Amino acid sequence: MIRRVPRLSLTVFTVLAAGAALPQEPSAPPVAVLTDTVEYCGQLQRMILKRPNRPADINKLLAEGQRMCDHGEVRPGIARLRRALWLLHHRGTPP
Repeated sequence: MIRRVPRLSLTVFTVLAAGAALPQEPSAPPVAVLTDTVEYCGQLQRMILKRPNRPADINKLLAEGQRMCDHGEVRPGIARLRRALWLLHHRGTPP
């Protein structure tokens, strides 16, 4: 079954699809993500190293994160370091 679309609604759809009828916002500059740097890796490492008596799994995450950051795999390295910090925080390991 074929439906006929009134010409007026088709025109409105075309104008809306083209974006002509919608107000345009001024484009904002792109957001800069600064947390995927080697410097941030070092900052996270220092935060973990300040904690004494770290459990073995935290030390393993720290070592993996350091190795990955040193070999240019910054984002996965940061992920491991953040996970280690999260575990330290939520386990109640004293600072």
